[in-house]
Amino acid sequence: MWKWIVWLSLVAAEGPEKIATDVLSLGAPTHDGKFLTHVRKGDLAVRDLSSGRDRLLTQITGSEFAYFSVPSRRATHVAYAWFNEQQFYELRIVPFSGGPHRVLFRNPEAGFVQPCAFTADDRKVLTLLFRRDNTSQIVLIDVASGAIETLRSLNWVYPKRMDVSPDGRWIVYDSFRPNSKTERAVYVLSTDGSSERVLTPEPGSWLFPLISPDGKSVFYTGGDADSLDLWRRPLEGGPPTRVASSLGRALPLGITEAGLLLFGRRNGASDVFAVDPAAPSRLSPLSGSFRGMNRGAVYSPDGRSLAYLSRRGAENYGQESRTVLLRDLATGAERDLAPRLACLDRLHWGPGGLLISGSDGRGRAGVFRLDTANGRLTALHAEPAGPFRGYPAVVTASGSLFLIKQGKLWRKSPEGELEPTALSAIALATESEQLALLENDVVTVLNEKTLAVTAQHSCPACTELAWAGALVGAGPKTLVKLPGGAVAGPASREGPISLSPGGKQLAVTLSQGSEEIWALRVRP
Repeated sequence: MWKWIVWLSLVAAEGPEKIATDVLSLGAPTHDGKFLTHVRKGDLAVRDLSSGRDRLLTQITGSEFAYFSVPSRRATHVAYAWFNEQQFYELRIVPFSGGPHRVLFRNPEAGFVQPCAFTADDRKVLTLLFRRDNTSQIVLIDVASGAIETLRSLNWVYPKRMDVSPDGRWIVYDSFRPNSKTERAVYVLSTDGSSERVLTPEPGSWLFPLISPDGKSVFYTGGDADSLDLWRRPLEGGPPTRVASSLGRALPLGITEAGLLLFGRRNGASDVFAVDPAAPSRLSPLSGSFRGMNRGAVYSPDGRSLAYLSRRGAENYGQESRTVLLRDLATGAERDLAPRLACLDRLHWGPGGLLISGSDGRGRAGVFRLDTANGRLTALHAEPAGPFRGYPAVVTASGSLFLIKQGKLWRKSPEGELEPTALSAIALATESEQLALLENDVVTVLNEKTLAVTAQHSCPACTELAWAGALVGAGPKTLVKLPGGAVAGPASREGPISLSPGGKQLAVTLSQGSEEIWALRVRP
């Protein structure tokens, strides 16, 4: 990719040092660099970086858990996202030393929240709200009253990182570059809303901005899908400086007062493989290009092709940039279908083309059909308030659309209306005129038209179903042929599964990875 080489200069900096190996990159360091907030088995925790010990600030119950967090500048409190029992995120604050929490923001219409930074006086929290209408908002939330000041609304855009300057005058965030749906730029926004400008005009993707402790510089990253470089630029604008190269799949977390930049690094890879259900230890790679960046493979109905999601770009945390690769299994030839969707989450091959669960660029989410011959995309069901990842769905042989929405099975009527059934499901598959639903470790087989139960099978620990001549359930380490029994499955399996016609091969995604925390000393 072309870059403005004449602007670049290399700054001497100490090499990065690994400081933790078992911490999810969902928190931030305190300004004195002594502690790091993170998530430990669903609970909000504070890691003492000198001793390696954790102190829990929450106690999860049921399906609740902590997510992104940030400590106040004086390390008196921690603001954090909490996934509540009503299945949406709220913003909470808790004393750094422990104690009762307070809810600062709670609104089911803003289903996701991400606290990013406290203002210098610790009175407000810079927060990202992602609403159910697919609008994200950059807001300041008052710690005392919970009052919200909206600074910027972005339609169908999710900033990866935001920060506020020490003097409280400026906010930096990353977003899509004007007239681009792939490249990202860093923006500088005044907190009074009077001005906004692009800090990174060069081609490429620039993301994860952080402001230096003295407020004079912005650090941000750019690079390819697997290795990001760290850059620095004056907040008021000017030529960029490359500070460090090849940080890997890095997520900057914060800069301490002493100029130590902490970042998370995601290691490992995911790829698609064929498994013989009769001998699950036999694995054959199915992908061609972009090895280690693929998932969610599905066989075509005739067994000649394989479609799978492939990662692109430098966005390696949050929702990744993906495309669909179509691979001819006889010749190995590949085609990149690149549907114009903001999110591609799950594939299913049905009559008329490839089903994609995801979201489009117009604020709608649901299920879309991709014609693999001409690349034409059609919305089978799309709703403005749908989840970003859309809905898992199948189209039966007769053309009926079934999908899972809020844990329930829904069917699209001939009139085009989506109608709920009385059935629940976490996974579904279809074969001939039959449906298979998975709920509470039980697979129920139904007649597609009448929804009458024709069979039931036990499938403990299963999370996915596939059907093509045979019915197979799968858990993280188990394959279950139904009816039949469990057989050992490949370790570290994740996501959807797909059976080739006749059930002779099962396509799975295998992944191995780890999260690490690294520190890099940069000039203050």
